[in-house]
Amino acid sequence: MVSGSPDSPHATPGGAPLRPLLAAGAALCLSLPVLAGGVPALVAAGAAPILAGLFAARARRRLDAVLRRRDEEVRDTIDRFAESEARYRGLLDAMREGFAVVDLSERVLFANRRFARMLRVPPESLIGLELTCFLTGRHKERLLRQSLRRKAGKAGRYALEWRAADGRRVFTLVSSAPLRNRAGEVIGSFGVVTDVTERRRLMRHAGRTALARAIGEMAGGITHDFNNRLAAVLGNTQLLLLREQDAEKTHILKAIEASAREGAETVRRLHELTRTRRDREVEEIDVHLLLSDLLDLMVYQCRGREQPASAWTIDRDFRATRAIPAWPAALREALVNVILNAFDAMPEGGTLRVETRDGPGAVTISIRDSGPGMPDDVVKRIFDPFYSTRGPRRAGLGLPVACAIIHRHNGTVDVASSPGQGTVVTFRLPASERLLGPVAPPALPVRRPTPAPRTTPPSPHRHRILAVDDEEDMLRLLRLALGQRGHEVLTAGSGVDALEILAAGPIDVLVTDLSMPGMPGDELARVARQDRPELRVLLTTGSVDDLPEATGSFDALVRKPFAIPEIVETVEMLLPDAARGQSVATG
Repeated sequence: MVSGSPDSPHATPGGAPLRPLLAAGAALCLSLPVLAGGVPALVAAGAAPILAGLFAARARRRLDAVLRRRDEEVRDTIDRFAESEARYRGLLDAMREGFAVVDLSERVLFANRRFARMLRVPPESLIGLELTCFLTGRHKERLLRQSLRRKAGKAGRYALEWRAADGRRVFTLVSSAPLRNRAGEVIGSFGVVTDVTERRRLMRHAGRTALARAIGEMAGGITHDFNNRLAAVLGNTQLLLLREQDAEKTHILKAIEASAREGAETVRRLHELTRTRRDREVEEIDVHLLLSDLLDLMVYQCRGREQPASAWTIDRDFRATRAIPAWPAALREALVNVILNAFDAMPEGGTLRVETRDGPGAVTISIRDSGPGMPDDVVKRIFDPFYSTRGPRRAGLGLPVACAIIHRHNGTVDVASSPGQGTVVTFRLPASERLLGPVAPPALPVRRPTPAPRTTPPSPHRHRILAVDDEEDMLRLLRLALGQRGHEVLTAGSGVDALEILAAGPIDVLVTDLSMPGMPGDELARVARQDRPELRVLLTTGSVDDLPEATGSFDALVRKPFAIPEIVETVEMLLPDAARGQSVATG
Protein backbone atom coordinates (compact mmCIF):
# COMPACT_ATOMS: atom_id res chain seq x y z
CA MET A 1 0.00 0.00 0.00
CA VAL A 2 1.41 3.38 -1.01
CA SER A 3 0.47 6.19 1.33
CA GLY A 4 0.21 9.85 0.63
CA SER A 5 -1.86 12.09 -1.54
CA PRO A 6 -2.39 11.07 -5.15
CA ASP A 7 -0.95 14.40 -6.30
CA SER A 8 1.99 14.33 -3.96
CA PRO A 9 5.34 14.40 -5.81
CA HIS A 10 6.59 11.78 -3.39
CA ALA A 11 3.65 9.43 -3.73
CA THR A 12 5.67 7.00 -5.86
CA PRO A 13 9.20 5.62 -5.51
CA GLY A 14 10.17 7.36 -8.71
CA GLY A 15 8.91 10.73 -7.55
CA ALA A 16 6.15 10.98 -10.24
CA PRO A 17 2.63 12.11 -9.30
CA LEU A 18 0.35 9.18 -8.55
CA ARG A 19 -2.75 10.35 -10.48
CA PRO A 20 -1.24 10.09 -13.99
CA LEU A 21 0.11 6.69 -13.14
CA LEU A 22 -3.30 5.50 -11.88
CA ALA A 23 -4.89 6.69 -15.08
CA ALA A 24 -2.28 4.86 -17.11
CA GLY A 25 -2.77 1.78 -14.99
CA ALA A 26 -6.52 1.88 -15.46
CA ALA A 27 -6.10 2.12 -19.18
CA LEU A 28 -3.70 -0.79 -19.09
CA CYS A 29 -6.13 -2.84 -17.05
CA LEU A 30 -8.85 -2.31 -19.60
CA SER A 31 -6.52 -3.71 -22.24
CA LEU A 32 -5.64 -6.82 -20.23
CA PRO A 33 -7.32 -10.10 -21.00
CA VAL A 34 -10.37 -11.10 -18.91
CA LEU A 35 -9.94 -14.08 -16.57
CA ALA A 36 -12.25 -17.01 -16.43
CA GLY A 37 -14.36 -15.39 -13.75
CA GLY A 38 -14.79 -12.30 -15.92
CA VAL A 39 -12.72 -10.15 -13.59
CA PRO A 40 -9.64 -8.34 -14.84
CA ALA A 41 -6.39 -9.72 -13.57
CA LEU A 42 -5.43 -6.43 -11.98
CA VAL A 43 -8.19 -4.20 -10.74
CA ALA A 44 -6.72 -2.84 -7.63
CA ALA A 45 -5.88 0.81 -7.81
CA GLY A 46 -2.75 0.22 -5.82
CA ALA A 47 -1.21 -1.80 -8.74
CA ALA A 48 -1.08 1.23 -11.06
CA PRO A 49 2.49 2.31 -10.18
CA ILE A 50 3.81 -1.17 -10.82
CA LEU A 51 2.09 -1.31 -14.15
CA ALA A 52 3.44 2.08 -15.07
CA GLY A 53 7.02 1.00 -14.32
CA LEU A 54 6.64 -2.12 -16.42
CA PHE A 55 5.25 -0.05 -19.28
CA ALA A 56 8.14 2.46 -19.16
CA ALA A 57 10.76 -0.31 -19.25
CA ARG A 58 9.06 -1.92 -22.20
CA ALA A 59 8.91 1.45 -24.01
CA ARG A 60 12.58 2.03 -23.38
CA ARG A 61 13.45 -1.37 -24.86
CA ARG A 62 11.38 -0.65 -27.92
CA LEU A 63 12.97 2.75 -28.30
CA ASP A 64 16.46 1.27 -27.98
CA ALA A 65 15.61 -1.31 -30.62
CA VAL A 66 14.33 1.40 -32.98
CA LEU A 67 17.43 3.51 -32.40
CA ARG A 68 19.69 0.52 -33.06
CA ARG A 69 17.87 -0.23 -36.29
CA ARG A 70 18.09 3.41 -37.35
CA ASP A 71 21.82 3.46 -36.52
CA GLU A 72 22.39 0.32 -38.54
CA GLU A 73 20.43 1.78 -41.44
CA VAL A 74 22.47 5.00 -41.32
CA ARG A 75 25.73 3.07 -41.18
CA ASP A 76 24.58 0.85 -44.04
CA THR A 77 23.63 3.93 -46.08
CA ILE A 78 27.02 5.50 -45.43
CA ASP A 79 28.78 2.27 -46.45
CA ARG A 80 26.71 2.08 -49.62
CA PHE A 81 27.56 5.69 -50.46
CA ALA A 82 31.28 5.02 -49.83
CA GLU A 83 31.13 1.85 -51.92
CA SER A 84 29.28 3.71 -54.67
CA GLU A 85 31.82 6.56 -54.60
CA ALA A 86 34.72 4.09 -54.75
CA ARG A 87 33.03 2.24 -57.62
CA TYR A 88 32.46 5.41 -59.63
CA ARG A 89 35.95 6.67 -58.84
CA GLY A 90 37.32 3.33 -60.02
CA LEU A 91 35.29 3.61 -63.20
CA LEU A 92 36.61 7.12 -63.81
CA ASP A 93 40.19 6.03 -63.14
CA ALA A 94 39.75 3.10 -65.54
CA MET A 95 38.66 5.38 -68.38
CA ARG A 96 40.93 5.60 -71.39
CA GLU A 97 40.16 9.30 -71.53
CA GLY A 98 41.00 11.94 -68.99
CA PHE A 99 38.24 13.29 -66.76
CA ALA A 100 38.26 16.39 -64.58
CA VAL A 101 35.86 18.51 -62.54
CA VAL A 102 36.70 22.21 -62.03
CA ASP A 103 35.07 25.15 -60.29
CA LEU A 104 34.19 28.47 -61.87
CA SER A 105 37.84 29.59 -61.60
CA GLU A 106 39.07 26.51 -63.49
CA ARG A 107 40.56 25.06 -60.29
CA VAL A 108 40.64 21.29 -60.26
CA LEU A 109 38.20 19.64 -57.82
CA PHE A 110 38.69 16.13 -59.13
CA ALA A 111 40.89 14.50 -61.82
CA ASN A 112 41.20 10.86 -62.76
CA ARG A 113 44.51 9.09 -63.17
CA ARG A 114 44.47 9.23 -66.97
CA PHE A 115 44.27 13.03 -67.01
CA ALA A 116 47.04 13.23 -64.41
CA ARG A 117 49.23 10.95 -66.56
CA MET A 118 48.69 13.22 -69.56
CA LEU A 119 50.13 16.12 -67.57
CA ARG A 120 52.85 13.96 -65.94
CA VAL A 121 51.81 14.77 -62.36
CA PRO A 122 50.29 12.69 -59.50
CA PRO A 123 46.46 12.94 -59.34
CA GLU A 124 46.46 14.40 -55.82
CA SER A 125 48.86 17.17 -56.96
CA LEU A 126 46.27 18.46 -59.44
CA ILE A 127 43.65 19.24 -56.80
CA GLY A 128 43.42 23.00 -56.31
CA LEU A 129 45.57 23.89 -59.33
CA GLU A 130 44.28 26.07 -62.15
CA LEU A 131 44.26 24.32 -65.53
CA THR A 132 45.62 27.46 -67.17
CA CYS A 133 49.05 26.80 -65.63
CA PHE A 134 49.42 23.88 -68.09
CA LEU A 135 48.47 26.00 -71.12
CA THR A 136 50.24 28.72 -73.06
CA GLY A 137 49.34 31.41 -75.56
CA ARG A 138 46.24 30.94 -77.65
CA HIS A 139 45.31 27.68 -75.92
CA LYS A 140 45.00 29.45 -72.55
CA GLU A 141 42.80 32.08 -74.21
CA ARG A 142 40.69 29.33 -75.79
CA LEU A 143 40.10 27.66 -72.41
CA LEU A 144 39.04 30.98 -70.86
CA ARG A 145 36.59 31.63 -73.72
CA GLN A 146 35.12 28.16 -73.23
CA SER A 147 34.88 28.82 -69.50
CA LEU A 148 32.63 31.83 -70.19
CA ARG A 149 30.42 29.64 -72.39
CA ARG A 150 30.05 27.04 -69.64
CA LYS A 151 29.15 29.74 -67.08
CA ALA A 152 26.39 30.66 -69.51
CA GLY A 153 25.20 27.05 -69.41
CA LYS A 154 26.59 25.95 -72.79
CA ALA A 155 28.59 22.79 -73.49
CA GLY A 156 31.54 22.76 -75.89
CA ARG A 157 34.03 20.65 -77.81
CA TYR A 158 37.45 22.08 -78.61
CA ALA A 159 41.17 21.27 -79.01
CA LEU A 160 43.83 22.18 -76.46
CA GLU A 161 47.60 21.78 -76.46
CA TRP A 162 48.98 21.21 -72.96
CA ARG A 163 52.50 21.64 -71.65
CA ALA A 164 53.09 18.67 -69.35
CA ALA A 165 55.22 18.92 -66.23
CA ASP A 166 58.18 17.36 -68.10
CA GLY A 167 57.88 19.85 -70.98
CA ARG A 168 56.19 17.52 -73.45
CA ARG A 169 53.46 18.82 -75.71
CA VAL A 170 50.17 16.94 -75.31
CA PHE A 171 47.46 17.49 -77.92
CA THR A 172 43.88 16.79 -76.77
CA LEU A 173 40.23 17.08 -77.69
CA VAL A 174 38.05 18.30 -74.80
CA SER A 175 34.28 17.79 -74.42
CA SER A 176 33.00 19.86 -71.48
CA ALA A 177 29.63 20.72 -69.94
CA PRO A 178 28.45 22.92 -67.06
CA LEU A 179 28.03 21.44 -63.55
CA ARG A 180 24.87 22.59 -61.71
CA ASN A 181 23.60 22.37 -58.13
CA ARG A 182 20.03 21.38 -57.12
CA ALA A 183 18.86 24.91 -57.70
CA GLY A 184 20.09 24.77 -61.29
CA GLU A 185 22.92 27.22 -60.77
CA VAL A 186 26.23 26.65 -62.58
CA ILE A 187 28.88 25.93 -59.96
CA GLY A 188 31.61 24.58 -62.21
CA SER A 189 32.14 22.22 -65.12
CA PHE A 190 33.34 18.76 -65.98
CA GLY A 191 35.09 17.52 -69.10
CA VAL A 192 36.31 14.44 -70.91
CA VAL A 193 39.84 14.89 -72.30
CA THR A 194 41.03 12.66 -75.17
CA ASP A 195 44.75 12.45 -75.89
CA VAL A 196 45.23 12.70 -79.67
CA THR A 197 49.00 13.26 -79.64
CA GLU A 198 49.80 9.91 -81.25
CA ARG A 199 46.86 10.13 -83.64
CA ARG A 200 48.00 13.59 -84.69
CA ARG A 201 51.56 12.35 -85.19
CA LEU A 202 50.34 9.45 -87.34
CA MET A 203 48.12 11.74 -89.41
CA ARG A 204 50.97 14.18 -89.97
CA HIS A 205 53.24 11.27 -90.86
CA ALA A 206 50.62 9.89 -93.24
CA GLY A 207 50.34 13.30 -94.88
CA ARG A 208 54.10 13.62 -95.21
CA THR A 209 54.33 10.06 -96.50
CA ALA A 210 51.64 10.70 -99.10
CA LEU A 211 53.39 13.87 -100.24
CA ALA A 212 56.76 12.15 -100.28
CA ARG A 213 55.33 9.20 -102.19
CA ALA A 214 53.79 11.49 -104.79
CA ILE A 215 57.07 13.36 -105.19
CA GLY A 216 59.00 10.09 -105.21
CA GLU A 217 56.76 8.60 -107.89
CA MET A 218 57.14 11.73 -109.95
CA ALA A 219 60.90 11.62 -109.46
CA GLY A 220 60.97 7.92 -110.29
CA GLY A 221 59.21 8.63 -113.56
CA ILE A 222 61.78 11.19 -114.66
CA THR A 223 64.88 9.73 -113.01
CA HIS A 224 66.14 7.88 -116.07
CA ASP A 225 65.63 10.72 -118.53
CA PHE A 226 66.89 13.37 -116.13
CA ASN A 227 70.02 11.39 -115.28
CA ASN A 228 70.70 10.87 -118.96
CA ARG A 229 70.61 14.62 -119.48
CA LEU A 230 72.83 15.20 -116.47
CA ALA A 231 75.25 12.53 -117.67
CA ALA A 232 75.62 14.32 -120.98
CA VAL A 233 76.17 17.69 -119.25
CA LEU A 234 78.61 16.27 -116.72
CA GLY A 235 80.53 14.14 -119.19
CA ASN A 236 80.95 16.81 -121.83
CA THR A 237 81.98 19.32 -119.20
CA GLN A 238 84.66 16.98 -117.93
CA LEU A 239 85.92 16.40 -121.47
CA LEU A 240 86.25 20.16 -121.94
CA LEU A 241 88.06 20.44 -118.62
CA LEU A 242 90.66 17.98 -119.86
CA ARG A 243 91.42 20.21 -122.86
CA GLU A 244 90.87 23.71 -121.50
CA GLN A 245 93.90 25.70 -120.32
CA ASP A 246 92.28 29.09 -119.74
CA ALA A 247 91.77 29.69 -116.00
CA GLU A 248 88.55 31.69 -116.34
CA LYS A 249 86.94 29.13 -118.66
CA THR A 250 88.09 26.32 -116.40
CA HIS A 251 86.39 28.02 -113.45
CA ILE A 252 83.13 28.26 -115.41
CA LEU A 253 83.32 24.61 -116.47
CA LYS A 254 83.94 23.50 -112.89
CA ALA A 255 80.84 25.44 -111.79
CA ILE A 256 78.82 23.61 -114.47
CA GLU A 257 80.27 20.30 -113.30
CA ALA A 258 79.38 21.03 -109.66
CA SER A 259 75.82 22.00 -110.60
CA ALA A 260 75.37 18.81 -112.59
CA ARG A 261 76.57 16.74 -109.63
CA GLU A 262 74.21 18.58 -107.29
CA GLY A 263 71.34 17.94 -109.68
CA ALA A 264 72.13 14.23 -109.73
CA GLU A 265 72.26 14.19 -105.92
CA THR A 266 68.88 15.94 -105.73
CA VAL A 267 67.30 13.32 -107.99
CA ARG A 268 68.80 10.53 -105.89
CA ARG A 269 67.53 12.03 -102.65
CA LEU A 270 64.08 12.58 -104.12
CA HIS A 271 63.93 8.94 -104.99
CA GLU A 272 65.19 8.06 -101.51
CA LEU A 273 61.99 9.49 -100.02
CA THR A 274 59.94 6.49 -101.15
CA ARG A 275 62.60 3.90 -101.75
CA THR A 276 61.48 0.46 -100.57
CA ARG A 277 64.02 -1.80 -102.24
CA ARG A 278 66.61 -3.42 -99.95
CA ASP A 279 70.01 -3.68 -101.54
CA ARG A 280 71.33 -6.14 -98.96
CA GLU A 281 70.63 -7.69 -95.59
CA VAL A 282 70.77 -5.46 -92.55
CA GLU A 283 73.84 -5.49 -90.35
CA GLU A 284 74.13 -5.10 -86.60
CA ILE A 285 75.65 -1.64 -86.31
CA ASP A 286 77.69 -0.33 -83.42
CA VAL A 287 76.09 3.11 -83.42
CA HIS A 288 78.85 4.50 -81.18
CA LEU A 289 81.54 3.70 -83.73
CA LEU A 290 79.40 5.15 -86.51
CA LEU A 291 78.71 8.35 -84.59
CA SER A 292 82.35 8.72 -83.54
CA ASP A 293 83.52 8.49 -87.16
CA LEU A 294 80.92 11.01 -88.30
CA LEU A 295 81.68 13.48 -85.51
CA ASP A 296 85.42 13.25 -86.15
CA LEU A 297 84.71 14.01 -89.80
CA MET A 298 82.54 16.97 -88.81
CA VAL A 299 85.34 18.37 -86.68
CA TYR A 300 87.63 18.18 -89.69
CA GLN A 301 85.07 19.79 -91.99
CA CYS A 302 84.59 22.66 -89.56
CA ARG A 303 88.03 23.86 -90.60
CA GLY A 304 86.58 24.87 -93.92
CA ARG A 305 84.02 27.22 -92.37
CA GLU A 306 84.41 30.92 -91.65
CA GLN A 307 84.83 30.33 -87.92
CA PRO A 308 87.75 28.31 -86.47
CA ALA A 309 87.06 24.69 -85.54
CA SER A 310 87.40 25.64 -81.86
CA ALA A 311 84.17 27.66 -82.15
CA TRP A 312 82.19 24.41 -82.04
CA THR A 313 82.10 22.06 -79.07
CA ILE A 314 80.98 18.46 -79.49
CA ASP A 315 79.70 16.68 -76.37
CA ARG A 316 79.35 12.91 -76.59
CA ASP A 317 77.25 11.01 -74.06
CA PHE A 318 77.03 7.43 -75.30
CA ARG A 319 75.17 5.13 -72.90
CA ALA A 320 73.36 2.69 -75.17
CA THR A 321 74.37 -0.93 -74.69
CA ARG A 322 72.85 -2.67 -77.72
CA ALA A 323 73.53 -2.69 -81.44
CA ILE A 324 71.07 -1.53 -84.12
CA PRO A 325 70.05 -3.70 -87.11
CA ALA A 326 70.41 -1.31 -90.03
CA TRP A 327 71.73 -0.65 -93.52
CA PRO A 328 75.02 1.14 -92.72
CA ALA A 329 75.08 3.54 -95.68
CA ALA A 330 71.45 4.57 -95.20
CA LEU A 331 71.76 5.12 -91.45
CA ARG A 332 74.98 7.08 -92.00
CA GLU A 333 73.20 9.35 -94.48
CA ALA A 334 70.34 10.01 -92.05
CA LEU A 335 72.76 10.94 -89.25
CA VAL A 336 74.90 13.11 -91.54
CA ASN A 337 71.83 15.04 -92.70
CA VAL A 338 70.80 15.86 -89.14
CA ILE A 339 74.34 16.69 -87.96
CA LEU A 340 74.92 19.00 -90.92
CA ASN A 341 71.62 20.75 -90.19
CA ALA A 342 72.78 21.22 -86.59
CA PHE A 343 76.04 22.83 -87.72
CA ASP A 344 74.16 25.03 -90.18
CA ALA A 345 72.01 26.24 -87.27
CA MET A 346 75.19 27.44 -85.49
CA PRO A 347 77.16 29.37 -88.15
CA GLU A 348 79.00 31.41 -85.51
CA GLY A 349 79.83 28.37 -83.37
CA GLY A 350 78.07 26.58 -80.55
CA THR A 351 77.63 23.22 -78.85
CA LEU A 352 76.54 20.00 -80.49
CA ARG A 353 75.51 17.30 -78.01
CA VAL A 354 74.98 13.72 -79.16
CA GLU A 355 73.42 11.19 -76.77
CA THR A 356 72.50 7.52 -77.01
CA ARG A 357 70.24 5.74 -74.56
CA ASP A 358 68.62 2.35 -74.14
CA GLY A 359 64.84 2.26 -74.28
CA PRO A 360 62.21 -0.49 -74.21
CA GLY A 361 63.38 -2.64 -77.12
CA ALA A 362 64.99 0.36 -78.80
CA VAL A 363 68.00 2.64 -78.90
CA THR A 364 67.49 6.40 -78.95
CA ILE A 365 69.92 8.80 -80.62
CA SER A 366 69.48 12.47 -79.70
CA ILE A 367 71.27 15.27 -81.56
CA ARG A 368 70.96 18.66 -79.86
CA ASP A 369 72.30 22.00 -81.08
CA SER A 370 72.56 25.32 -79.27
CA GLY A 371 71.26 27.30 -82.22
CA PRO A 372 68.42 29.83 -82.21
CA GLY A 373 65.70 27.19 -82.31
CA MET A 374 62.52 27.26 -84.38
CA PRO A 375 58.95 28.43 -83.78
CA ASP A 376 56.08 25.95 -83.92
CA ASP A 377 55.02 26.88 -87.45
CA VAL A 378 58.50 26.00 -88.75
CA VAL A 379 58.72 22.76 -86.74
CA LYS A 380 55.45 21.63 -88.33
CA ARG A 381 56.98 21.89 -91.82
CA ILE A 382 60.55 20.71 -91.40
CA PHE A 383 59.76 17.27 -92.83
CA ASP A 384 58.09 18.71 -95.93
CA PRO A 385 60.20 18.09 -99.07
CA PHE A 386 61.85 21.25 -100.46
CA TYR A 387 61.09 23.26 -97.30
CA SER A 388 64.24 24.94 -96.01
CA THR A 389 65.03 27.78 -93.62
CA ARG A 390 68.55 28.12 -95.09
CA GLY A 391 67.50 29.88 -98.24
CA PRO A 392 67.85 28.76 -101.86
CA ARG A 393 71.29 27.26 -101.28
CA ARG A 394 69.60 24.25 -99.63
CA ALA A 395 67.27 21.86 -101.44
CA GLY A 396 65.22 21.16 -98.30
CA LEU A 397 65.59 17.38 -98.57
CA GLY A 398 67.95 16.60 -95.69
CA LEU A 399 65.41 15.98 -92.93
CA PRO A 400 62.73 14.44 -95.19
CA VAL A 401 65.27 11.92 -96.46
CA ALA A 402 66.51 11.22 -92.92
CA CYS A 403 62.93 10.70 -91.77
CA ALA A 404 62.22 8.31 -94.67
CA ILE A 405 65.35 6.30 -93.88
CA ILE A 406 64.50 5.98 -90.18
CA HIS A 407 60.94 4.91 -90.99
CA ARG A 408 62.37 2.32 -93.37
CA HIS A 409 64.23 0.93 -90.34
CA ASN A 410 60.90 0.73 -88.43
CA GLY A 411 61.99 3.66 -86.27
CA THR A 412 60.56 7.05 -85.38
CA VAL A 413 61.80 10.64 -85.55
CA ASP A 414 60.86 13.35 -83.06
CA VAL A 415 61.82 17.03 -83.18
CA ALA A 416 61.61 19.43 -80.24
CA SER A 417 62.48 23.09 -80.68
CA SER A 418 61.51 26.53 -79.50
CA PRO A 419 62.98 29.99 -80.09
CA GLY A 420 66.11 30.55 -78.05
CA GLN A 421 66.27 26.93 -76.85
CA GLY A 422 67.98 25.15 -79.75
CA THR A 423 66.71 22.01 -81.47
CA VAL A 424 66.73 18.34 -80.52
CA VAL A 425 66.23 15.60 -83.13
CA THR A 426 65.67 12.14 -81.65
CA PHE A 427 65.83 8.85 -83.55
CA ARG A 428 64.27 5.75 -81.95
CA LEU A 429 65.45 2.56 -83.65
CA PRO A 430 64.80 -1.10 -82.82
CA ALA A 431 67.66 -2.67 -80.87
CA SER A 432 69.22 -6.08 -81.43
CA GLU A 433 70.32 -8.53 -78.74
CA ARG A 434 74.04 -7.95 -79.36
CA LEU A 435 75.74 -5.94 -76.65
CA LEU A 436 78.16 -3.16 -77.53
CA GLY A 437 81.73 -2.93 -76.36
CA PRO A 438 83.19 -0.03 -74.36
CA VAL A 439 83.09 3.39 -76.02
CA ALA A 440 86.45 4.51 -77.36
CA PRO A 441 87.59 8.07 -76.60
CA PRO A 442 87.07 10.60 -79.41
CA ALA A 443 89.85 10.75 -81.92
CA LEU A 444 91.87 13.90 -82.36
CA PRO A 445 91.04 15.81 -85.55
CA VAL A 446 93.55 15.06 -88.26
CA ARG A 447 93.95 17.11 -91.40
CA ARG A 448 93.64 14.70 -94.26
CA PRO A 449 95.93 15.51 -97.19
CA THR A 450 94.21 16.12 -100.46
CA PRO A 451 95.24 13.38 -102.89
CA ALA A 452 96.83 14.52 -106.11
CA PRO A 453 94.67 13.97 -109.17
CA ARG A 454 95.51 10.74 -110.92
CA THR A 455 96.25 10.97 -114.60
CA THR A 456 96.35 7.81 -116.67
CA PRO A 457 98.11 7.87 -120.03
CA PRO A 458 96.32 6.48 -123.05
CA SER A 459 96.29 2.70 -123.30
CA PRO A 460 98.98 1.36 -125.69
CA HIS A 461 96.54 -1.35 -126.85
CA ARG A 462 93.66 -0.63 -129.20
CA HIS A 463 90.44 -2.48 -128.31
CA ARG A 464 87.04 -2.67 -129.91
CA ILE A 465 84.28 -1.39 -127.66
CA LEU A 466 80.61 -1.37 -128.57
CA ALA A 467 78.49 1.37 -126.95
CA VAL A 468 74.71 0.96 -127.08
CA ASP A 469 72.24 3.65 -125.98
CA ASP A 470 69.02 5.15 -127.28
CA GLU A 471 70.34 8.65 -126.48
CA GLU A 472 72.59 10.10 -129.16
CA ASP A 473 74.25 12.46 -126.67
CA MET A 474 75.34 9.52 -124.53
CA LEU A 475 76.78 7.67 -127.54
CA ARG A 476 78.77 10.75 -128.54
CA LEU A 477 80.06 11.14 -124.98
CA LEU A 478 81.18 7.50 -124.76
CA ARG A 479 82.79 7.69 -128.18
CA LEU A 480 84.83 10.76 -127.18
CA ALA A 481 85.73 9.54 -123.67
CA LEU A 482 86.87 6.06 -124.73
CA GLY A 483 88.24 7.20 -128.09
CA GLN A 484 90.74 9.55 -126.47
CA ARG A 485 92.13 6.50 -124.68
CA GLY A 486 93.04 5.01 -128.04
CA HIS A 487 90.17 2.51 -128.30
CA GLU A 488 87.98 1.91 -131.32
CA VAL A 489 84.42 2.74 -130.30
CA LEU A 490 81.45 1.46 -132.28
CA THR A 491 77.98 2.76 -131.46
CA ALA A 492 74.43 1.44 -131.84
CA GLY A 493 71.10 3.05 -131.00
CA SER A 494 69.19 -0.17 -130.24
CA GLY A 495 69.66 -3.77 -129.24
CA VAL A 496 68.90 -5.04 -132.74
CA ASP A 497 71.56 -2.80 -134.27
CA ALA A 498 74.03 -3.94 -131.61
CA LEU A 499 73.48 -7.63 -132.45
CA GLU A 500 74.26 -6.91 -136.10
CA ILE A 501 77.56 -5.25 -135.14
CA LEU A 502 78.40 -8.14 -132.80
CA ALA A 503 77.78 -10.61 -135.60
CA ALA A 504 80.08 -8.65 -137.97
CA GLY A 505 83.28 -8.83 -135.93
CA PRO A 506 84.99 -9.27 -132.57
CA ILE A 507 84.10 -6.96 -129.65
CA ASP A 508 86.12 -6.78 -126.41
CA VAL A 509 83.63 -4.92 -124.19
CA LEU A 510 79.92 -4.22 -124.61
CA VAL A 511 78.76 -0.99 -122.90
CA THR A 512 74.95 -0.84 -122.98
CA ASP A 513 72.22 1.18 -121.37
CA LEU A 514 69.84 -0.88 -119.26
CA SER A 515 66.56 0.86 -120.08
CA MET A 516 66.05 0.93 -123.84
CA PRO A 517 62.88 0.49 -125.89
CA GLY A 518 62.49 -2.82 -127.68
CA MET A 519 65.38 -4.80 -126.22
CA PRO A 520 66.64 -3.76 -122.75
CA GLY A 521 70.35 -3.88 -122.05
CA ASP A 522 70.26 -7.00 -119.83
CA GLU A 523 68.37 -8.94 -122.50
CA LEU A 524 70.90 -7.77 -125.13
CA ALA A 525 73.73 -9.01 -122.91
CA ARG A 526 72.15 -12.47 -122.48
CA VAL A 527 71.58 -12.88 -126.22
CA ALA A 528 75.09 -11.68 -127.06
CA ARG A 529 76.71 -14.05 -124.55
CA GLN A 530 74.94 -17.07 -125.98
CA ASP A 531 77.34 -16.96 -128.93
CA ARG A 532 80.21 -15.19 -127.11
CA PRO A 533 80.37 -16.29 -123.47
CA GLU A 534 83.74 -14.50 -123.07
CA LEU A 535 82.22 -11.11 -123.93
CA ARG A 536 82.58 -8.59 -121.08
CA VAL A 537 79.48 -6.45 -120.43
CA LEU A 538 79.13 -3.10 -118.66
CA LEU A 539 75.59 -1.85 -117.93
CA THR A 540 74.79 1.83 -117.47
CA THR A 541 71.51 3.06 -116.01
CA GLY A 542 69.91 6.33 -115.07
CA SER A 543 67.44 4.59 -112.74
CA VAL A 544 68.03 4.51 -109.02
CA ASP A 545 66.62 1.12 -108.08
CA ASP A 546 65.98 -0.79 -111.29
CA LEU A 547 68.52 -3.58 -111.63
CA PRO A 548 68.28 -6.67 -113.79
CA GLU A 549 67.25 -9.83 -111.97
CA ALA A 550 69.84 -11.97 -113.75
CA THR A 551 73.00 -10.36 -112.39
CA GLY A 552 75.12 -12.97 -114.16
CA SER A 553 74.34 -11.33 -117.50
CA PHE A 554 76.75 -8.44 -116.86
CA ASP A 555 80.15 -7.84 -115.25
CA ALA A 556 79.83 -4.27 -113.95
CA LEU A 557 77.26 -1.52 -113.54
CA VAL A 558 77.73 2.26 -113.56
CA ARG A 559 74.94 4.67 -112.64
CA LYS A 560 74.27 7.85 -114.55
CA PRO A 561 75.36 10.55 -114.38
CA PHE A 562 78.85 9.13 -114.20
CA ALA A 563 82.22 10.84 -114.23
CA ILE A 564 84.45 10.37 -117.25
CA PRO A 565 87.30 8.81 -115.22
CA GLU A 566 84.82 6.40 -113.66
CA ILE A 567 83.45 5.05 -116.92
CA VAL A 568 86.89 4.85 -118.55
CA GLU A 569 88.44 3.05 -115.60
CA THR A 570 85.56 0.58 -115.38
CA VAL A 571 85.74 -0.25 -119.10
CA GLU A 572 89.50 -0.79 -118.99
CA MET A 573 89.14 -3.06 -115.96
CA LEU A 574 86.96 -5.31 -118.14
CA LEU A 575 89.50 -5.59 -120.96
CA PRO A 576 91.26 -8.92 -121.56
CA ASP A 577 93.65 -9.77 -118.68
CA ALA A 578 96.92 -9.54 -120.61
CA ALA A 579 96.10 -6.22 -122.24
CA ARG A 580 94.67 -4.76 -119.04
CA GLY A 581 97.79 -5.75 -117.16
CA GLN A 582 100.05 -4.00 -119.66
CA SER A 583 97.83 -0.92 -119.65
CA VAL A 584 97.82 -0.64 -115.87
CA ALA A 585 101.58 -1.24 -115.75
CA THR A 586 102.22 1.62 -118.13
CA GLY A 587 99.87 3.89 -116.13
